Amino acid sequence: MVSGGAGSPPAARRARAVVLAAAIVAGAVALVVALVVFVVLDDGWTRVIWTVVGAFLLWQLVPRPERPSARAVPVSPESAPGLHALVAEVASAVAVRGPDSVVVDTVYATSLVPVGYLGRATLVLGLPQWTALDDDERIAVLAHELVCGAPARRPAGILVRLADDLLTRLVLLLSPTTAVQPHESTREQYDSGLGALGAGDELAGDRMRREVATSVGAAGLTVVASPARILQGALRRAVLAGSNHGCLRADRAAAALVGSPTVVGLLLSTLPVPRAWVAAEVAARRRVDPFAAMAEAERPAADELSRRLATATTTGERVGPGHAGTAARVVALGQPEVVTRGVRPAAVRSGDHDLDVHRRQLAQRFAEELIHGRS
Repeated sequence: MVSGGAGSPPAARRARAVVLAAAIVAGAVALVVALVVFVVLDDGWTRVIWTVVGAFLLWQLVPRPERPSARAVPVSPESAPGLHALVAEVASAVAVRGPDSVVVDTVYATSLVPVGYLGRATLVLGLPQWTALDDDERIAVLAHELVCGAPARRPAGILVRLADDLLTRLVLLLSPTTAVQPHESTREQYDSGLGALGAGDELAGDRMRREVATSVGAAGLTVVASPARILQGALRRAVLAGSNHGCLRADRAAAALVGSPTVVGLLLSTLPVPRAWVAAEVAARRRVDPFAAMAEAERPAADELSRRLATATTTGERVGPGHAGTAARVVALGQPEVVTRGVRPAAVRSGDHDLDVHRRQLAQRFAEELIHGRS
């Protein structure tokens, strides 16, 4: 079991995160109210100036919640009734709310992405991982993501995400912009060329003064943004304990559907290099369907998985920032979990059949991403 850190239980850390988030949101609301009152009480041309400045600042600070990639392809219940029925059946089996929408993408891992601040979420089905898994592992990955993502859709989770998004926008606004600098040898050659005309020393001095001014300004912005960075770091550390605890709880919920060995197999499939990824890369270079190659690829041998797990234990490898370390999750599932609930195998096969059309549509794009990278 992953500890909450700092000697406090995960529940206390989660409560601390909610209180901190509430204070951050309240502070943001108070600042907005103060700005509006200041503008209303002002008069003359300064009111116009402060209105414009305030509107610009508010627009820049409006939180932008996470969204699925624009490259993801929506899957409607009409076009994939079997897939939506499978997701609904898994959600019912683990007693959580199902996603509001489903999309497929060529990213490897499947994830549940909260959308907005009304409790909505989108299930992003990673076609590569889904194709490489067997039926029971597909049930396990759906169960895990639905249970693991459920807290972020509740009022406390929404409040924490809102506070984090507000701080992200503030830090971004106060971050100094980076300027593209020429290579040092290029600058020296340019200065020497101008020196022959008599202007090199003066131009080089002007450039150095500009660089010093830019550096001082960047340092000043960094200092101003430091309180927001510190607050965001404290908020995320408090959230991490609850996220890790929820991740392990989601693993146990998945194990209740398909058994612990299957969930362990799913976890080992995510260790670098992910299962069947090499087969997909080889197929892409041979101009063969990478999804078909992933479906037919052999699983790594037990000794290879043991080596990957040992490496993950040393490096703390994890699937995502909101998940506990993969090695810790495997250890937590060491005791066999008794299967107490189930999902119909026919539902899994029907859901996978609905995805065949998307595999055919996205095979070429996936192959290009394997060769050239995802843009």
